[in-house]
Amino acid sequence: LASAVPDVAWALAALVSVFKPDSHPSGPGWRSDSVAEFDMALLCGSHQRDWRVAPLDRGLGLRNHSLGGQSDVKPIRLLHWRQGEVRFEWMGLQQTAVVRWEAGSVHCSVQGRNYVIAERNALLQAQAPSDASRVMAPVAGKIVQLKVALGDVVEAGQQLLCIEAMKMEMWQCAQAPGEVVALHANVGEQVELGNLLCELRLQDHPA
Repeated sequence: LASAVPDVAWALAALVSVFKPDSHPSGPGWRSDSVAEFDMALLCGSHQRDWRVAPLDRGLGLRNHSLGGQSDVKPIRLLHWRQGEVRFEWMGLQQTAVVRWEAGSVHCSVQGRNYVIAERNALLQAQAPSDASRVMAPVAGKIVQLKVALGDVVEAGQQLLCIEAMKMEMWQCAQAPGEVVALHANVGEQVELGNLLCELRLQDHPA
């Protein structure tokens, strides 16, 4: 049953998937302020929750997207995070949970029960074999720099473009030498996790 996973667990997983405070050296922080609403599909076993997510101050505003975006906004805010213990405010009430971010999944203990929840796109990306000819967006964010053009020949490790997310700049680099044959991103453009950004024709016999 869908009710097997409570809303608070889905909401906490969304919050942790966006913030991931333990992996952020300067502590919790929202992605670029310019990022507008976006969709997030979460999986927990055979259950799925589709959220429409909007940024809030140190938190998220969530709508149940399976209801056509007509549901009320449910706010969740991060209050404190230390060594896996998270204090958060959900629907105006403060709660505490034990949370671990591991291999793209949120492991959380909420209301006496344990859940493992993953973002669907991230899970599919992690399971898919790496394709050096296709550069994909690792996060939702804004393209702030583009260092290549159509026809450019690039080397392995060369910077291609930069995405700003969670107030950090993330460079996407060529995994192998090749020629840029398609660009699907422009400076200033918003992209979603998993979007195709750049295509390369790889060298048959790299030097």
